[in-house]
Amino acid sequence: MSKQYISEVETAKLIRKVLKKEFPGVKFSVRTKSYSMGASITVGWTDGPTSEQVDKAVQPFSGSAFDPMIDLKYNVTSWLLPDGSIQFGNSRGTYNGSDPGYENSKPHPDAVEVNFGADYIFTSRSYSSEFLQKVADNYSQETGWDIPEIYICEYSGNASYKFTPKAIPGGQHFQTLDWAYSRYSQAVAG
Repeated sequence: MSKQYISEVETAKLIRKVLKKEFPGVKFSVRTKSYSMGASITVGWTDGPTSEQVDKAVQPFSGSAFDPMIDLKYNVTSWLLPDGSIQFGNSRGTYNGSDPGYENSKPHPDAVEVNFGADYIFTSRSYSSEFLQKVADNYSQETGWDIPEIYICEYSGNASYKFTPKAIPGGQHFQTLDWAYSRYSQAVAG
């Protein structure tokens, strides 16, 4: 049986179904964008699951991959299962590139090999001020350091954080604090 082509609009519908099943109660924005020689889908949400969790659910919907070693976009396929879920299919990889390719056998007798019209799936997690306040409180309680200041970005409306000078204990570097802050945000999300 030949491969089926699924447009970026139909791909977005499938992504919405998978996200609703995987993350019930979380509101996602799934937007398509067409451009010369391709298309992409951006998935956005506030708080809720981590970027890694959402990436795992949506990346098999990508119709292309990119080899940065030789600056080449190439097609990949996926398996569409009867329940609407997706698994990675096949890729030839690139000749003299960094991607050797892969070949995943048919996971179910009724699975269909598909080419998705959206080349890439991007994800973008935002944070509410309430969520970041929980993270900051957790961070401060465990470390004993001052609570980072939470603020709302005037351009995007998204919450973010910044460390005031008094929140930085004896010579700690921002990079170290950012790593620690990231760790606490994962803990609150989980």
